[in-house]
Amino acid sequence: MFNKSGDPSSYLIHAIRQIQDWRIWLHANQNDASRLRLNSGLGLSGIRADLPGLIFIGRRSALPPGVEQRRHQMGRELNIKIHTYDYLVESVSGRALSLAAERLGWEDRQS
Repeated sequence: MFNKSGDPSSYLIHAIRQIQDWRIWLHANQNDASRLRLNSGLGLSGIRADLPGLIFIGRRSALPPGVEQRRHQMGRELNIKIHTYDYLVESVSGRALSLAAERLGWEDRQS
């Protein structure tokens, strides 16, 4: 995500650029993007060029010290959430545990 000197890595810059390019395309092609597929569109109803972006990149253990504030600042300025893969795994694991607990609670009530 960031190199040892704390600057954004080329991978992060590339990911940000991809989001910016898609936003430019969406701004110019809003009608095509939101038009129903049966009418030769992409069927992405409700999509807008100003929606927040999301990047999953790198591992938490590889982050140089002191880059958290910079990552959050970049995210705010660019309207892009930037997370590590560790965050993704923890979020999915937490959601799976929550769903399992709900299911167990539901099954207990059914008995």
